[in-house]
Amino acid sequence: MSSALNLELKRLTDQEFTEHYFHGVIGMRDIVRSQKGCWVNEKRVRRLCGSWVL
Repeated sequence: MSSALNLELKRLTDQEFTEHYFHGVIGMRDIVRSQKGCWVNEKRVRRLCGSWVL
């Protein structure tokens, strides 16, 4: 379950970052919290975004 949730969160953060690249980690955290209803912290968002090739 955890890996499926991580993949879904990674997809959501990737999609949101593509549309709103200026939000940063805290903004992405707030978007995930509001859209998914999932309590995530900055560290988790940073880890999910850390695997992107920019």
